[in-house]
Amino acid sequence: MALSRIDAGRAARNFSAAAAGYDRAATLQLRTREALLAELAARAGAPRRLLDLGCGTGIGARRLRALYPGAEVLALDRAPGMVRIARDAGLDALVGDAQRLPLPAACCDAILSNLVLQWCPQPELAMTEACRVLRPGGWLCLSLPGPATLRELRTAWRQVDQAEHVHRFDPASAWLARAEAAGLELHSLRPELLREPHADVFALMRSLRETGVVNASAQRRRGLLGRSALAALERAYAPWRTAEGIVASWEILYLVLRRPTEC
Repeated sequence: MALSRIDAGRAARNFSAAAAGYDRAATLQLRTREALLAELAARAGAPRRLLDLGCGTGIGARRLRALYPGAEVLALDRAPGMVRIARDAGLDALVGDAQRLPLPAACCDAILSNLVLQWCPQPELAMTEACRVLRPGGWLCLSLPGPATLRELRTAWRQVDQAEHVHRFDPASAWLARAEAAGLELHSLRPELLREPHADVFALMRSLRETGVVNASAQRRRGLLGRSALAALERAYAPWRTAEGIVASWEILYLVLRRPTEC
């Protein structure tokens, strides 16, 4: 079955709505961001300009400032609510689309993008734009959710109804094909399976809502879910329940790409 098209406007509204409490809830995003920063630090040398692409509230951009105090750090996100918080923190933050970056060509030495490009309706355009704004030899460090992400929740929902409640995410091969088509070279690909604990299904759903990871598929089910549906979901999740609660899997793909020095 083909992956569903993302409603980009809906995704931006979800993240804007989550902005105020995002940093408190985004523990997984913190972990993946630190892994990306380590990948970048191993390669970037002394960059002059860096871009936090899909900056959220700006934690990544602030970390880049601390790591590279002599560099200019730009931050960009499609969600206005996130950008307002980043600007309040003193960052040079823009509201913008990863598929049409409001930046000149060859202006960045490195781009950091943490769990972002999967929300683009046309991710191949986002990959092409990243290559365009990188200087020759520049680095793109990405984290992305893989197909096993939230597999327990997806399977449990199928016991309740056939509506699409959970996104299906692209495999690494799809991202590698986009990178190659954009003119980017692969330097490393590292998958990681993370398992987040939650008290119950309701806590898991609340965590997803508080981080903006709410269904933004163009084919998503409209309307609020009733108590009976949520109770049925809780029962269907039983195979993944332990004495400590439930777990939710996140398959994370870490990609390090480079724009060739000969373009």
